[in-house]
Amino acid sequence: MKRPPFSTFPLSVRLGITLTIAGWCFLILSQAVITSTLALLPVTLALVCGVMIYSLKPFARVVCGAFNVLMAAAGVYALYRLSAEQPSGAWVSLPAVMRAVQVILFSAAAYYVLQKRTADFYRRQV
Repeated sequence: MKRPPFSTFPLSVRLGITLTIAGWCFLILSQAVITSTLALLPVTLALVCGVMIYSLKPFARVVCGAFNVLMAAAGVYALYRLSAEQPSGAWVSLPAVMRAVQVILFSAAAYYVLQKRTADFYRRQV
């Protein structure tokens, strides 16, 4: 079966896929900036999640939605830890801003990926 072009996908599907990939890319780049290293686990998870969500399989949508929720929760926890360790100026530091952007990207991606409209589209692709 031939896959329809990306531009014909419903808006919620396009936003879910785009925000998921953007969230993972931002996570990898921000970790590279903050720690000056590139870890293989986030890169591997990003590749797997990106391929899975674009495969248009219903189980892949659920798995990527769960990953997005977990990554948003991990970002919130990291922000909490950062504020507990450095309460005075933690919210204006570069790591805090980057974590906040990650939380926003992964939360928005999870919202769009787990919508009913997106689930209906993925179900029709089988």
